Amino acid sequence: MRGVRAALVVASLVAVSLVVSSRVDAARSLQGAWSQPPFVGAPPSMCPAPLADAQFTAPARHGERAIALTFDDGPGRSTQAIIDILESFHVRATFFNVGQEELYRPVLVQEEAADGFLLGDHTVSHPDMTTLSAAAQAEEIDGVVHETRQLTGTSPCAFRPPGGSYDATTLSLARSRHMSFWMWNASADDWEARGSGSPYWVHHIISAVESEGIATSQALVLFHNQPILMPATVAALPIVIRFFLDHGYVFEDLLGRIGPPGTCGRPSAAPTSVPGTLLRVGATMTARHARRSPSGQFALTMEPGGNLVLQLATGRVLWSANTGGHPGARLAVESSGNVEIISRSGATLWASGTSGNAGAALVVSDAGDVAVQLGSKVLWRSSPVVARLLAGERLFPGWRLTSPGGQCTLLDQPSGSLALVDAARQLLWRVPATAAGAHYVLEHSGNLVEVAPSGTTTWDSGTGTNGPAQLTVLDAGRLVIRAASRPLWATP
Repeated sequence: MRGVRAALVVASLVAVSLVVSSRVDAARSLQGAWSQPPFVGAPPSMCPAPLADAQFTAPARHGERAIALTFDDGPGRSTQAIIDILESFHVRATFFNVGQEELYRPVLVQEEAADGFLLGDHTVSHPDMTTLSAAAQAEEIDGVVHETRQLTGTSPCAFRPPGGSYDATTLSLARSRHMSFWMWNASADDWEARGSGSPYWVHHIISAVESEGIATSQALVLFHNQPILMPATVAALPIVIRFFLDHGYVFEDLLGRIGPPGTCGRPSAAPTSVPGTLLRVGATMTARHARRSPSGQFALTMEPGGNLVLQLATGRVLWSANTGGHPGARLAVESSGNVEIISRSGATLWASGTSGNAGAALVVSDAGDVAVQLGSKVLWRSSPVVARLLAGERLFPGWRLTSPGGQCTLLDQPSGSLALVDAARQLLWRVPATAAGAHYVLEHSGNLVEVAPSGTTTWDSGTGTNGPAQLTVLDAGRLVIRAASRPLWATP
């Protein structure tokens, strides 16, 4: 992400230079364009079921003290500095964006999402919602939903009314769009600085947040991220973060996710063993023989030409020994612990390089790789990255995809639920179970669908008119369906 920021910023500046109308006119045009026809929000399973009432505290952490930092009114001129501070401390946060500001700074919205921060809806033009009709309130909410979806592929899962002003209509509209409704219990009052970076305002912000936040075990903090520069907010933020870290608070976003933003958790220790199908000493494989992983998702196969390949059950090759052109070659697990591919004439075409480890076995694992291990010690592994589902491919119960860093896993569970989990097996997103034994297909149209054992489609991503696409599991803890380079759909 960092490597392309300069180019993206240039592109953003070019786009901004084309905007010649006033902010008010821009907001009106956004409302008109986005409300015809009305945008009905994200597919139901993109966001968790919305909470029933307005929330004034951070999500509970089962006895832990938690703090949720939120930033209203952006993206603005200090957004990049705020992102950099949050990332330097490895803490999550939520950005409640305004539609007309997303129009002027689209690249920052994309960076917030790509860096793993939660995006919220703060209306198109920041009005007092209680002064608007139900239709006008819907336009204000739907504009941000649509624009965020266009920029990032995902829709907001959180809504906050400008100034905290709302009525029953506002609550109902947000919930019908699968968004929980979030207020706050600690305020930085940083908007009152009006761009000042004086020591007075830096101290005022720090004092307000620390005194109000420390009074609760579930601090939900309101900062601002306005179009103007906010030097006092930027100066105060690191001090506030250190204060709550020192007092044992866990930083989370409003989905309750913790850990460094843009990750599926800190890397765990390398596995000491690879559960799977074992080929022990003396085992051989000849042409057209295959050994599958326990789930059946992966197969190690000797091809007729003498090449050893690891492939998905769909046929996509993940790893190859590159020993083709030798018909009649065979694989052998030697007593020395070495795994070799031997030609018909007896020449060694490929070897694992693990001699001197008598009793080692070859393993085809459900993690999607091939390994040589001795007891609990892994001596060699192929380590292919199985992070993508291509058009026409399927996930069956027990099958999985893993992000490139190996920390984030998408699981098709036997219950029928599709679950994205982090390194600690914390749930990040899921499709609720609708039919035990269901499988998932990425159709050639670009639509991800759940298919019950009866053949009935019971859920879909709503991306079925975009042509060839692929589903990717990102190390940032998200799923994205893309056609070419354009995000069509993504989880929060």
